[in-house]
Amino acid sequence: MKLLVNALSARQGGGQTYINNMIEFVPDHYDVTLLVSTDFFAKSCTGNINIVNIGWIGRNPFSRVLVEFFYLLYLIRVDKFDAIFCPGGVSYTYFIGDVKMITMFRNVLPFENYRAMASGGFYNFLRHFVLKYLMINTMNRADLVVFISNYAKELVSPYVRPKKSVVIYHGINTSFRSEPSDASLSSDYILYVSKFIEYKHQDVVIEAYSGLSSEYINSYKLVLVGETAGDYFKKCKSLVDKLNLSHRIEFTGEINNSLLPNLYKNSFFNIFASSCENCPNIMLEALASNRPLICSGVMPMPEFGGEDIIYFDPRDSEELRNSMIRLLTDSKEVIHQCSVSRERQSCFSWDRTAQKTWSEIKQL
Repeated sequence: MKLLVNALSARQGGGQTYINNMIEFVPDHYDVTLLVSTDFFAKSCTGNINIVNIGWIGRNPFSRVLVEFFYLLYLIRVDKFDAIFCPGGVSYTYFIGDVKMITMFRNVLPFENYRAMASGGFYNFLRHFVLKYLMINTMNRADLVVFISNYAKELVSPYVRPKKSVVIYHGINTSFRSEPSDASLSSDYILYVSKFIEYKHQDVVIEAYSGLSSEYINSYKLVLVGETAGDYFKKCKSLVDKLNLSHRIEFTGEINNSLLPNLYKNSFFNIFASSCENCPNIMLEALASNRPLICSGVMPMPEFGGEDIIYFDPRDSEELRNSMIRLLTDSKEVIHQCSVSRERQSCFSWDRTAQKTWSEIKQL
């Protein structure tokens, strides 16, 4: 099968991770052309993968529309592709005839509550409003829509009637998988990894931590890893200063991905407090550490975590504090939660993700 993959939107983080893992497991009977706007994927090139890098013109949002509308249509007709895969969720390529189109639904924020959409101001609200209807249009035109959670599929069901759809979970990078750890690990910190955005609820985590007894605060630091920019981060920093906890709550800023696996696996336990996710990759990475996880109970987190993980309302600091005390005071529960993480993380593999995706595309 000759497949054109539009990876122009994969310029950072999760998008690049997805493309890299899909390329690693591409079947021999596929002939793949990867359209990109960055050199990041050059190292992934193999015999049946051709990389076309169009540089800055693919990074500019306005020129990208023209590229997809005209240049991609030209490529499809000249090189006689069987299908085009748009994992970014939006396609501006029309009039492709019998060529099959596959897309993914990755970004749930435009379909979530308006408060989350507006967390970055009016421009951010307007951008997500437009993005919502571009994604709806793309999914309704596609021959196959790949959802990465059942929750997401249900979320867009009032707007989208895809010709065919499938739910395929993301995997976990092998670098995050840890050997089973000693449940009695002598760690001196509690970890939460996430960019500072309102729906990640770092302020609730800070308030919950501040309510612990001095014995636990003095024994375990709270380490918050994530990009430290914007008004919400300033709010969290001010809260820490107000609570006189700057000596026990550490803001590391954004750190290199290669450092995260050790941070996860050496924590006493991990926290994930987001209330707006599609496939919660940070949650999966935390599970892969085999350490206990206290997790937001908002969907789709329970879909990925199963029944036995400790869940809490991410807007309720008291509930989170009680969950933290549960682990801090009960060594048997720590042992149990380590085994729960170990069991759940085994359900997610990039190998399975890629094989199922390529198989579904082949069947079109």
